[in-house]
Amino acid sequence: MTKHGKSRTHRILPALPGILDSIALLALVWLASGLWFQSRFNDLWISVPLSLLFAAIAGAGYLSFQSVRRERYRRGLYGMAYRLWLCDHVVRGSAASFHRFLVDVLCRVKGYLYLPAAEEAFLHLALDGQSYGVAALKRHPSCPVTAQALMDCVDLAREKGVRNLIVASSAAFEPEALSYANEVRNPPLELLDEEKLAELAAEAGYLMPDTEERRFLIAARAKLRARRARRGGFASWARPLRYAVCGALLAGLSLLTPFKTWYLTMAGLCAVLAVVSFIRFRNRKTVAAEQTGNG
Repeated sequence: MTKHGKSRTHRILPALPGILDSIALLALVWLASGLWFQSRFNDLWISVPLSLLFAAIAGAGYLSFQSVRRERYRRGLYGMAYRLWLCDHVVRGSAASFHRFLVDVLCRVKGYLYLPAAEEAFLHLALDGQSYGVAALKRHPSCPVTAQALMDCVDLAREKGVRNLIVASSAAFEPEALSYANEVRNPPLELLDEEKLAELAAEAGYLMPDTEERRFLIAARAKLRARRARRGGFASWARPLRYAVCGALLAGLSLLTPFKTWYLTMAGLCAVLAVVSFIRFRNRKTVAAEQTGNG
């Protein structure tokens, strides 16, 4: 199912549209600053070096910001791919292999002691003198754990005399199930969903095989795009809004400099880029919605 070792780092390079977007933005900054310095000093030998210096400083800050964003995206992408891979292997494997996996990660990471028992309803563990029963729910990610399924686990645990209950699922828990879990006091209840299991597996040294990495990274990228399209909000409008604000600022600055035509031309270029970015965003959102519907 898995292999152990040190975790790898993956470098996510910016796509061509992102590179062109960065070049266009920095070019606009350089032209705008050059025209401003030229209007103040009226000397190319002064305005050109100053505009290049200003563009370099602005570019360094912009690239630093984009680097942080790419690193955050890289971690989110690989985390999603890792969860998809782990859930896929749990679903395709047997119930016994899922049990062995749970025992391994809980004992390795949390320090539990496994207590073999003839009773198969729960896995029996111990920690700090306390006994724990682990209910292993092997589920497809499209079938989250309902409140009724969680209630059945709790009722069975009470019937078997389990003092502490851990419910581990290869899928997520529905909001109603989470609300019910917060109300359970007897026995004390802990939930381990797909995300928490992935965290435990990564900490225990389980690695995604190189042969399957590309497939799950592609699936994770599509899933993140679909989630972003459904969420919408300010982040989805950031690029078109950025161009629109730049265009408005350039149009306003045209009233303060003698290079009115050049500033208005760049403002028009920003308006065109804002429209193109908006159209690309709408097309991506439509494709993501169709993929979600087909899935």
